[in-house]
Amino acid sequence: MVKIENEFLVVEIQEKGAEVIRVISKEDGKNYMWDKNPEIWNGVSPNLFPTVGKSIGDEIRYDGKIYKLGNHGFARHSIFQWEKSLDGKSADFILDDSMIEKNSFPFQFYLDINYRLEDRKLITTYYVKNPGDGKTIFTLGAHPAFKVPFHQGKKIGDYYVEFPMDTQLILHELTSFATYTGRREEFNLEDGKLDLRIYDVANTYVFSDFKSEYVKLIEKGSGNFIKVDIKGFKYLAFWKKSEGDFICIEPWIGKSDMEGFRGEFHEKEDMITLTKNEDFRIGYGIEFMY
Repeated sequence: MVKIENEFLVVEIQEKGAEVIRVISKEDGKNYMWDKNPEIWNGVSPNLFPTVGKSIGDEIRYDGKIYKLGNHGFARHSIFQWEKSLDGKSADFILDDSMIEKNSFPFQFYLDINYRLEDRKLITTYYVKNPGDGKTIFTLGAHPAFKVPFHQGKKIGDYYVEFPMDTQLILHELTSFATYTGRREEFNLEDGKLDLRIYDVANTYVFSDFKSEYVKLIEKGSGNFIKVDIKGFKYLAFWKKSEGDFICIEPWIGKSDMEGFRGEFHEKEDMITLTKNEDFRIGYGIEFMY
């Protein structure tokens, strides 16, 4: 387990998946993240690469060949190399195509996930580079699960998600197999709020067309919140299991296959394509304010 820390927070990150497991307050020792319970869900904050969501049949096709690729890609199951900064406030986690099973993915790639602490904020930056002569094609996303309720005596209905710049979003319809039907509908927010009291959080909701650069998960009455940056991401997903005391707020580039999709990998929606020596960078921050 790798630790980074500053005067406010201690963050524990495992080498498998470069996954944040705990974010702990130095003031009172509380863990802001979901307390991992394999009987309910064996994740806390997986990194999604080189795909987001479901590939039909758990496989992709490229240049006439078939490659097995499970839900949300292979990065979350891979062992990353890591290096911590001298001040202990940041760390880089590295994965490239030489570190995965041979012939399991058709492209060369270099992935660097950097975690950095600034005050009460954990900043995650994804950097992807194409080191080869061919193309590198991928999507990526984040899947952090926050402990909700924040305090004993509260319940999920005591919280809402605020979109400060939006009154309406686009909701994308999912099938029972986690693929998309292609149907989109307008989803109205009341005063920019998604009220978890009336929101069926045991399902997956995927939104797009938001103007807000961040959302806040807010506890009614106290005003305590967790703020998640979403600028630059096309989709924002919400998910939980009914048994667990958590909710996932997930900024994505890319999503699952469309129902019935049988095309090649580069024909999927929202794919990012890099040519030789091209790179791509995107990041988001999580601010913990309770």
